[in-house]
Amino acid sequence: MAITTLSVPITDDRGKVKRVPVHFADTVTLAQVTAFSDAFLAALDDAVGGVVGNPSVQFEIAVPAGLKATPVADHWTARGALMSFAAAGTRYNHSVYIPTLLGALITAGQIETADALFTAVRDFFLAGDAIIFPTDKYENDLTALDSATFRTRK
Repeated sequence: MAITTLSVPITDDRGKVKRVPVHFADTVTLAQVTAFSDAFLAALDDAVGGVVGNPSVQFEIAVPAGLKATPVADHWTARGALMSFAAAGTRYNHSVYIPTLLGALITAGQIETADALFTAVRDFFLAGDAIIFPTDKYENDLTALDSATFRTRK
C-alpha cells in the first residue's frame, strides 16, 4: 500500500521544529494535496502559537521491473556505507547512509570505492541523471565524494 504524506513543520519561539504528518491514500494527486495544504495550513496557523513553515510532500513511486524481489542473505540494514560528499558553498559535508551494501564491496572493513557497482551509485549523487541533480538539504550542489566508510548502525 502506497501512502502519500504531507509534512508540515511548526517552529516554536525557541527555534525548535516539530512536524505534523498528514497521510493520504495513494490515489491523490499533487494538485489535490496542494489544495488541501493551502486550506489546512490556514486553519493550522490559526490554531497554533508557532510559525507554520513550508510543507513537503512525499509520494511513493513504483520500482522499475527487474529489481531483486528478495534480499541477499546476511545483508542487514544495520551494515552499510556512509557516503560523505563535499557540497558547493559550504564547509559542511552532506552524508548519505546506504544500508545493506553488498559484501563484495567491502574488503577488510573498507569500501571498494573504485568498484563499478559503487561508482554507479556515487555518480548518481554527483551527476544526477543529466536532468535532475541531487543536492544537500540547503540546495548546495554535491561536488565530490570525500569519503565512504563501512558503518554499523542500529
